[in-house]
Amino acid sequence: MNFFMQIDLNLYACMLLILLLFGYSPGDGRRLLMNRLYRLMVMATLSIMVLDTIGWSLEGNTAPGLITLNWITSTLGCMLNPVPAYLWLLYADNQISGDDRHTLKLAVPAAIPAVLSALLSLMSPLGGILFTIDVSNRFQRGPFFFVLAIMLFGYLVSAFAFVGLHRKAVSARKFYPLFLFMLPPLIGGVIQLCLYGVTLIWAGMALSMLVLQLYLQHHTLRTDYLTGLYNRRQLDRYIRTRIDSHRLGNTFGALMLDIDNFKAINDTYGHPAGDTALEEMSKVLQHSFHQDDFIARYAGDEFVIVLDANAPEDFDRIVLRLRDTLHRYNLSTVQPYKLDVSLGYALYDPQAGLTADQFLKLIDDRMYLDKRMKKQRQTAFPEGIFLDGSISVADADCSFPLHHPTRAI
Repeated sequence: MNFFMQIDLNLYACMLLILLLFGYSPGDGRRLLMNRLYRLMVMATLSIMVLDTIGWSLEGNTAPGLITLNWITSTLGCMLNPVPAYLWLLYADNQISGDDRHTLKLAVPAAIPAVLSALLSLMSPLGGILFTIDVSNRFQRGPFFFVLAIMLFGYLVSAFAFVGLHRKAVSARKFYPLFLFMLPPLIGGVIQLCLYGVTLIWAGMALSMLVLQLYLQHHTLRTDYLTGLYNRRQLDRYIRTRIDSHRLGNTFGALMLDIDNFKAINDTYGHPAGDTALEEMSKVLQHSFHQDDFIARYAGDEFVIVLDANAPEDFDRIVLRLRDTLHRYNLSTVQPYKLDVSLGYALYDPQAGLTADQFLKLIDDRMYLDKRMKKQRQTAFPEGIFLDGSISVADADCSFPLHHPTRAI
């Protein structure tokens, strides 16, 4: 690659990374580890690009001290080479598992190749293991340079495979940004290995991080920061879209629910416990419905699920599945309270010509009717056995699948 083209490409990538670093606004302070991993990826890649640019500018210049400077920048660059890919592996794990502790446990064993690479880099000025700087001040690959390549590509391929293997554990809107992130650096790295003197892998990494940030910002605008479900804005937009498509024969329905005695949970155990209840309820809902069903936090402790339905009777099966998952959760939970819900639902009727707001008001009214009727039953039968022979949530006998979502029937 032409010297000036390489410098221009590096400078362009550096400016892009600087913009990403200072313009990154995740909008979700609760996921601190995820945010830190992203920023560290940007900073590590930026550092490599700066060192690479310095190295290119020193090529062939034998002025006093510049050969030593080239040794230093090349050593630091080789030491940092696997770091962005290592951080990406941790980032992908954190996005999929949603568990900071799991990611931190993975961090130590996953760091072994990067540490080994750093040690080999430090030894290169002594024995030329990974690289050498010749008398004309030009970088030359050493006999074991392939080890550095294996470390770097090993991380990228491992992350690629990890995301692919967990395809069913994440929604499509999260899977594709994670899965496709590795393609630009992988393609750039292959070209770089085949064509000596070409440096494209880090420009590819910068491009991937730009795409990732655009996804994160878009995701933040559409989702609720506490539960990770869709927010009210996205719900309103989605229902309007479904109403428009309903005219083409695509039937749908919606279900609204809220957590019973949610105020009592807040008052008795504190607002952090209330936040936990909301998060746990979001997990119950995700276990109970298809991945393609639209689940949103409506307001406070209220949730709305929009899904395909052909007849009002379809909701009998849907509600039974939800209550079954809720029963299993209540037997498995370590929380000092149980979760129960009141709900209302309806199939959208195009003949009624309801707007999105009117349709939401309809299922909201039915939800509060269910809540009033439940309170009347609980007053009449405090033991938890109702006239129809049904049993309260606390009496169910099954376990909640904490790690394996229930597939909808």
